[in-house]
Amino acid sequence: MASCAFFAMRAGNPQQNFTSSNLPILILSNTEPWQKIDSAWDGFEIIVRMGIIDNGSGARNNITDPHNNYNGLVKLKVQGSSSVAFPKRSFRITTLDALKRGTDVSLLGMPAHEDWVLKALYQDKSLLRDDLAFRLYNQMGHYSSRSRYCEVVVNGEYRGIYQLLEKVKRGKDRVNISKLTPAETTGDDLTGGYIISLDKFTAADAGWYSKYNSNSTGDSANFFLYCYPKADSITKEQKLYIRNYFDKFEAALASATYTSHTAGYRRYIDLRSFVDNFIINELSRNVDGYRASTFFYKDKESAPNNKLQAGPLWDFNIAFGNASYNSGNDPRGWAHEQPALTNYVPWWWKRFMTDTVFRNELRCRYRDLRQNVLKEETLFRYIDETSSLLTESQARNFTRYPILGQIIYPNPSPAPTTWQGELAYLKWWLQERLAWMDSMLAGSCAVAEATNATGGLGQVQYRKLLKVQDK
Repeated sequence: MASCAFFAMRAGNPQQNFTSSNLPILILSNTEPWQKIDSAWDGFEIIVRMGIIDNGSGARNNITDPHNNYNGLVKLKVQGSSSVAFPKRSFRITTLDALKRGTDVSLLGMPAHEDWVLKALYQDKSLLRDDLAFRLYNQMGHYSSRSRYCEVVVNGEYRGIYQLLEKVKRGKDRVNISKLTPAETTGDDLTGGYIISLDKFTAADAGWYSKYNSNSTGDSANFFLYCYPKADSITKEQKLYIRNYFDKFEAALASATYTSHTAGYRRYIDLRSFVDNFIINELSRNVDGYRASTFFYKDKESAPNNKLQAGPLWDFNIAFGNASYNSGNDPRGWAHEQPALTNYVPWWWKRFMTDTVFRNELRCRYRDLRQNVLKEETLFRYIDETSSLLTESQARNFTRYPILGQIIYPNPSPAPTTWQGELAYLKWWLQERLAWMDSMLAGSCAVAEATNATGGLGQVQYRKLLKVQDK
């Protein structure tokens, strides 16, 4: 149980009693007094105690209540790169057993696993952008990290609203691909499953450079990182297989026959997943899209979905008009055509847009989604319902962090001075963005050929799928 009747706001902010919440309450506390939780980064992990209070939907959670959702040890590490400079930090969490070994646990109703992220929601003052992107992608038929909002206390200090969410990992309830062991180095065993990412990287990171440069000056190529299997366990045979698979895909895309059903790039990728990934990155005009926090995965050749898949999503806190660079706040213009600042946007996406099959799949899919998942009424209803859930806690959050009206890089200027203003801006931006995309994806929508021919789903198939999802 918590050891005091309330936690006080600190760090120079007005004192405010925090005694209860309509959200779950997550409490982190040191097991060793010399350890600093906020300094657990750059490879430095610490073990702390975590307690979660969740009395169920509609019930009040008091800090004096028993830690009834979780009460045990976790391994903790600060999450992020540039974001570690903010006073509100994100954390990676691994749940541990009594012997301090990783153990799968269900947290806040989400499927059991040992790896989690506690996201700070600092740059995104609407508090909704990551959750919005994940929900939309899930409604489009793809796995996205599940998440729950909660209020967090660290060593007796109130830290505001966080999102507890699933880290991108292989598993039947996460990225559902085959387990790949070090012993699997030949035949069908070798062909999956893999998770690969494009992200910020250092010389110490394990992966490979693309053979194809991503900008006109030719001074930078994309670097692909091994995520699963991890760099310290993936074998040389497995490295060679997945690298060769990407090389073949890129070579086919770069070839003169790239649009061919039999010889082109669509032999290697799941077209629908790439189309949907394009739609969500473009709808949000994600300035980090395509080039950072970007994942791909591939299952075994014997699996039903054995081609390279784009996804799952990660890190949309500076998307949906929330970035001032790369025209991120302009609701007009394609995100994939903007120059990138660090890791470059792969050349694939411009090449895809010169393929009539890809463009047709994109137009058909977008038009169908606009009838339900991407309707303005649907998007605005989500914003209204979720903001209603956060109305009480956001007041405490922005008392603890009085940043409304301030520019937290890379927020655009001027910054709304109220949380309601942040929500209104998000709605306005979505409305303008959808109108622009409607104009760019206008025109006839030809029904695609059979799935096996195109590597994707045509208009009729999409509509059948969406009817199933809507039930």
